[in-house]
Amino acid sequence: MAIKFLTKLRKELYNVSEVEDFEYVIKDLKNDNKAILKFLTTSKDLRNKSEAEIIECFISAFECNGLLAIKALFYIRDKVCGLGERRVFKVIINYLALNESEILVKNLQLIYKYGRWDDYYVLFYTPLEEEVIRLFKNQLSIDLNSKTPSMLGKWLKSENTSSKNSRKLAVRTRRLLGYTSQQYRLILSSLRKKIDIIEKKISAGNFNSIDYSNFSLDTCLRYKNSFIRNDRERYMKHIKIYNKNDKLKLNTDRIKNLTQTPFNIIELIMNNKGSITHETKSIYENIWNIVCDNYKEILQDTYVIIAISDKAIKACAEAYKVCISTVLFFNNFNSSSFKDYYMYFKKDPYFAKVQSCGIVEQVNNMKNFKLSTPNNIESALDLLLFTSIKKDLSNNKIPKNILIISDLDLEHKYKESNDIQLIKNKWKTSGYIMPKLKFWQIEEGSLNKSISKDIYSNIFARGYSKEIFTSLLKEEVINSDELILKSLENNRYNDISY
Repeated sequence: MAIKFLTKLRKELYNVSEVEDFEYVIKDLKNDNKAILKFLTTSKDLRNKSEAEIIECFISAFECNGLLAIKALFYIRDKVCGLGERRVFKVIINYLALNESEILVKNLQLIYKYGRWDDYYVLFYTPLEEEVIRLFKNQLSIDLNSKTPSMLGKWLKSENTSSKNSRKLAVRTRRLLGYTSQQYRLILSSLRKKIDIIEKKISAGNFNSIDYSNFSLDTCLRYKNSFIRNDRERYMKHIKIYNKNDKLKLNTDRIKNLTQTPFNIIELIMNNKGSITHETKSIYENIWNIVCDNYKEILQDTYVIIAISDKAIKACAEAYKVCISTVLFFNNFNSSSFKDYYMYFKKDPYFAKVQSCGIVEQVNNMKNFKLSTPNNIESALDLLLFTSIKKDLSNNKIPKNILIISDLDLEHKYKESNDIQLIKNKWKTSGYIMPKLKFWQIEEGSLNKSISKDIYSNIFARGYSKEIFTSLLKEEVINSDELILKSLENNRYNDISY
């Protein structure tokens, strides 16, 4: 009742002609994306709000920019690349079914792509119930004649479930599909036997029946130890499609669909429990090289200085993993005289060398360093300059960029101060063009993400995300709001219509 009243009140307010400026207020609202941003940034908090509050927030976004609002809605639900919020999504698609059904109809087949088949149940008892049943029927006709059915059979409600509400929905589903109880039960049983639920097959030891090509790289890596132990030959044959050095077996479509960053691969290695087998090392090595190569076209020679605190190290926090992955990432491509080296602090700055070995060994070697809180960033830059002078290096033999990764607020210290100019003067007096400085602050759990520049074109980045990492490599200036909206520009959301 409250929701319908709220919607009606809004529509009536927009028709009030006595308020002369009201039309311009609405026009101004449509020309910015503040409401879209609010909808995205507050979506996790909205899960605990009333339905009226959730819908109110979406309506504001929808009236700001209809297409972006619908994309934001699916991004919020997206279980792979988005936020994975279920309740907010369900409340809103139910609202759309009752009030803007023609828009939801255009995107009806996308719901299971970004969410799950059981999301459709919130559209029962709405004007779109018939459309949902038609979708179910079409998919069932395909699945019943397929060796690799969709997940619909898994998520259709069963009549013998313990939940009273689920039993009610199951009976309604079965009747609308036109089946008897026995027919419906046999159909679900048949489909669930064919559905490749990997956890179920692992538990039952049915490894021979697993079709690895049906699963993402993340899933294949998650259970790799079990696969190698129980189904080594078939699993290793499949994983070779990611082998960069095997031109005959390299699956280019699979490679294009890899969404991992260098951070993701290093995190996998650091989180690996127990000893890592030769086969697993080979898998990590190949995937690491492929992921790094995806960024080759936007790379510049960059020297990395690690300046994170003891607290971050002990917690093996995000900043620590970013440091390791970034050092090893640039090590693949650097060409200056400082290639294979990075710098860290043990009170004072020290040079460290990346060992010439596999990626797993490189990660383990870096993990063994006893890093400590930096006391003076300038001292690290001085050490780099002094070494360049001592070795009589020419300008083209020193790094073009220096990236300082820290969990400290270095932007506050350096962006508006004269310190950068003083550092530049040292390099100039020594006969060198100072490398561009890039300060990357990473705080555990921080939502503040942005990239900015100072008057010298030095870069200040905050937070970690795939978008931040890529934009930092491209030297793009971007604020936190733009980063959020940028996620909606992903090709993944091109099929969404308004």
